[in-house]
Formats: sequence, C-alpha cells, structure tokens
Amino acid sequence: MTMNIGEFAALTGISVKALRHYDGQGVLPPAEVDAVTGHRRYAPGQVRAGVSVKTLRSAGVPLPAAAAAVATSSERAALEAHRAQVIAERHAEDARHATALRAFAALRHPMVAQERVAAMQHFIGWRVDAGAPDGEGGADPGEGVTEMLSRMAAVGVVPAGPHWTSTRPRGHDDSESVLCWPVDELPPGGLVGQCAVSGTLPQRTEAFVRWPFDPADAGVDTAVAPIVALAEALDGAAPTASPIEIRHHVVRDQRDDPVMELAITVAAR
Repeated sequence: MTMNIGEFAALTGISVKALRHYDGQGVLPPAEVDAVTGHRRYAPGQVRAGVSVKTLRSAGVPLPAAAAAVATSSERAALEAHRAQVIAERHAEDARHATALRAFAALRHPMVAQERVAAMQHFIGWRVDAGAPDGEGGADPGEGVTEMLSRMAAVGVVPAGPHWTSTRPRGHDDSESVLCWPVDELPPGGLVGQCAVSGTLPQRTEAFVRWPFDPADAGVDTAVAPIVALAEALDGAAPTASPIEIRHHVVRDQRDDPVMELAITVAAR
C-alpha cells in the first residue's frame, strides 16, 4: 500500500511544497514515482521518518542535520546539539547587547579632548590586517609585535619607547591598523616585507583623550566616547595635508597606573 503526496503530507504535517523541496535535496524521497505522470507515492513506513524530520525542523534544526539524524536514529542528539548552539548564540548576543549599552552609557558622559604640541618622531611599523599581502600580517597583534621586534633586531634598530597602534586610511575606500615603534633614526635600507612600514610624524598639534584602563573592559570597545571627542576637536580645524590617523597608546599616569590614550593630529607645525 502506498499513499499520494497529499495523504503523506496530511499524516506527517509537512506541506506538499516542502516534501517536493525535500525530495530535491535527497531527503524523504518517495517510495515510488510514476514514470508517466511524475506523481510521488509514499510508503506507510516513511511516516515515522517524516514526523521526525518535521519535529526537528520545527525545533529549528537545519534540514541537513535533521536528515542525518533521522538516517542514523540520532534525533535526540541532534536536538540537544542544536539547543547548545542556540544557547551559545544567545549568550553571544547578550554580550553584544551589554557592550552596546555600555557604549551608549559612555556617550551620555561626553569627554573633552585636550591639546598639546608633539615633537617630530620617526617610527617603523607592522600592518596587522588579516588581508595583508603575501600571507604576512594577521589579525593577531601579538604575532605582529614578535615579528617586528625580530626584524628590528636583525638590522640593529632599538625602539625608543613603547609602541602605539595607528588606525589610518589605506587608499580611498579602506583602512588599516599598524603597530608602530618610535625610533631615533630610520634604518637606511628599511625593513624587508610588504607589511613593514616606516615614516615620520612631523612636529604637530595633537588633540588627545585619556581614560583609565579597566581590566574588566577586555574585549569591549571603550573608545566610543573618546573618538567622538576627537572628532569634535577636528570640527572647525584647518585642513591638514596628511590623512586623518588615530593613534592609540597605553601610557602611565602619575601613580604609574596604565591609562588609555587616543590622539589625533589637528594641525602641522
């Protein structure tokens, strides 16, 4: 005994449209297909599999996982695995929500940028973008620090102070992050590698914002309010020949506690 697709749909709760789609995906294929009319017919023994697929899909389990679970009689395991994934995604979403709330809370307490005159400074740097050429660079700044210090040592260059991270334009429609070290002199031959960069910050007037470092903020973007303060410092400033570049430092206050700092050039001198 077999049943037509409408009867099978009525028994399993799966729509006729879904059954046709499933068949095209190799899931719940009919027991018979009429060679002349193309009508699908299902066996009573397929109802259990149909009901199981319907139940898993109703719980949000993707069709491939549901089909594999039914084929291996591991429906309960598939359901639990999906639940664990949903819970993990929910926790991640909760964390993103909390981060956004903290950002907006920070914006309710505006910061005001200060100004200073900064001396000329040579630097060498290393791009840390994941899309760097020749497989160099990468999203892990720690790897960039190790690689750059090794290359600096190879050419006898010693950092003149702690490094900073520069976020700057790359071309007209992209940006890049560069780990930068101050040096007293630029190496004559430069550093090998397309991810190595060097340059000189001219004497300049900088706007800068500082705020306390909080270990609890690890992984949280705490620079929202400082960036807004720097942007407001640029409002009305005379245009500069250099592109806008944000420099992120970790400095020490009078008590030798770590303090975060963002700086931006507002005028060349």
